[in-house]
Formats: sequence, structure tokens, C-alpha cells
Amino acid sequence: MHDSRGVAKPRDLFSGALVLGLGLCLIFLAATGLVFRYVQPGFRPWVGAAGALLTALGVWTFSSIAEDRTAGPFPRVGTALLLPILLVALVLPGALQFASTGPSKLVPDQPHAPLTSSVNDMTLLELYERYFFDDPTLLDGHTIRTAGMLHRGDNGWEVRRFRIICCAADASEYAVPITGTVPHAQEGKWVEVIGTASTQPELTLTIRSITSIREPARPYL
Repeated sequence: MHDSRGVAKPRDLFSGALVLGLGLCLIFLAATGLVFRYVQPGFRPWVGAAGALLTALGVWTFSSIAEDRTAGPFPRVGTALLLPILLVALVLPGALQFASTGPSKLVPDQPHAPLTSSVNDMTLLELYERYFFDDPTLLDGHTIRTAGMLHRGDNGWEVRRFRIICCAADASEYAVPITGTVPHAQEGKWVEVIGTASTQPELTLTIRSITSIREPARPYL
């Protein structure tokens, strides 16, 4: 349907652009892996599918405008779709930009392998599990290699990382104090730490080496 002026409805153009923009944002997040800053990897296909659906809906909206070009006001519902687009475009969270609920107390599914006399590779999550659920003294004196982001705590530098069960809103922090020289220390910098573990009076790593690394593709545990 056309009016005498042949002008498309502004509300249709606006709504179509918002839906199309949101769909393209979701596809971009899924394709680049930036979606891992929001949700667990298992949700990536669903985010991509939702983006494809919204993109198709936006394209369909524009194609249907040719059949209905009557003027009208901007709809409030369409305007509300602008919020998630702005959030995605302007407030992309880093791996440490969330309030933490503290480490979750989930018991490991199976016992951990014995530590060796050489360098033991483990995540901060595994280090926490060994400290809280195994005999913590078994960590004493062993060399641990782990990775995380530097954070200036109340008593010095820590290396920390976040774990998410579903999405960034339920992020839990895992942080271990590090002692020794931290060269070129910078808040939020990703590092690999090789250190000697001590559990008295609390779990700490005494630095043997510390190296700057790139942010992992999946920054959450």
C-alpha cells in the first residue's frame, strides 16, 4: 500500500534497522569469539542462530516496506531495541569488568593427579580445588605454572581469573596472591606465572618467572 507521497513509514525503517543491527551484532560476536566474554562456549551456536534470525527479520522488514509506505510515528518498542545494540557496541566487557560472587564451592568430579617434581601446569580453578578440597599441604614447595590477569589487591599483586557457569552475570573470581618482583606490573595485564606454592598462612605463589601473554580466546575458566 502506498500513500500519495510514496514515503515509507519511518517506524518501519527505524524498526527494521534496529532489528537488522542487533542481528548483525550477534553474528559478529559469534563469528569472532567475542561472545565468550558474555556466555559459555556452548551458547555460541545459539547466539549465532539468533543473530541470523534477527538479520533475516530485518531484511524482510525492509523488503516489505515497498508494499506499505504510509507514514507513521516511531514506535516505542522499536526504540527499545536500540539499548542492546548500544550495549554490545559500546560496553563490550573485559574479562575482569564484572562484580564477583567469589569462588564457587563445587567439589571436583574426580581426584587430581599427583603433583610432580617438575613444573605443574594448572588453571587457577584447579589450584583452588587442590587447596580447598585436597590436602593443601601437598602443594607446598611444588612449582606451579598458571595464567591470569594481574590485579593489585589489598596486600599486593594477585593473578586472577573468572569462571562462568552460564554467562558473565554469574562470574566467580579465582585469585592467588603472588610474591616477588613483578616487572612492568600493570592492572589487567595477562601473564603466565611460574612460582613455588605455599599454603601458610594462605595460598600464595612465589614468583620464579612471569611473562606477559596475549589474552586467551576464552578468557573465562
